[in-house]
Parts: sequence; structure tokens; C-alpha cells
Amino acid sequence: MQAIKDFDQKALAIQGEEQRSFTPGKPKQTFALLNQELGALSTMLESADAGPTAAMQTAYADYCHDLTKLVNSWNALMTSDLKKLNAALQNEHAQALSDPPNVQVPVCP
Repeated sequence: MQAIKDFDQKALAIQGEEQRSFTPGKPKQTFALLNQELGALSTMLESADAGPTAAMQTAYADYCHDLTKLVNSWNALMTSDLKKLNAALQNEHAQALSDPPNVQVPVCP
């Protein structure tokens, strides 16, 4: 069913892949990529003998804003797009998917 394929494709675009492609410029943020970047930043912070540098604070703020955009995209997918998918499933006499709770949007500096 095309509605399932479209929904799955949108979900995978937000979720992302485990590995980063090394193309010029800032990569399109995904949950997987942000998880890697925030993990690396956390490791640097924990291994340092000093507080975070200005560059680390800027990186964190950028990651937080990227995460906010991703969470908003995910929540939109789980509301409007899921409703469309469920309507298509019901037209095919298939069971609708349950509505997941919204993911809380982070508060960024």
C-alpha cells in the first residue's frame, strides 16, 4: 500500500541512519546523527579538565535547535500524517495504528 510506504519514508528521513556521510556542508539533521554529535560533545565535556568552551556551548545550542526542528517534524508526522495513513488503512478494512504521545520539545539556550 502506497500510504504505508510514504509514511515509512518520511519516518526514516527523520530517524536517519547510524553513519554520517562525509559530504561538504552541514548534513541534514536526523535523530541518529544528532545522537552521535551530542554523544561526541558529551564525551569531550566529560574528558576535559575545564568548563565548556564557547565553541562547545555554541555547538550545543545549534544541536538543541536542530533537535527542536526534528521533534516538531516527528510530532507532525505522528499527528497529521498518521491520521492520513489511518484513513487509508480503514478504507482497506485494515486496523488503524494507535496514536503515540507527542514528544516533548526541548528548551534551548
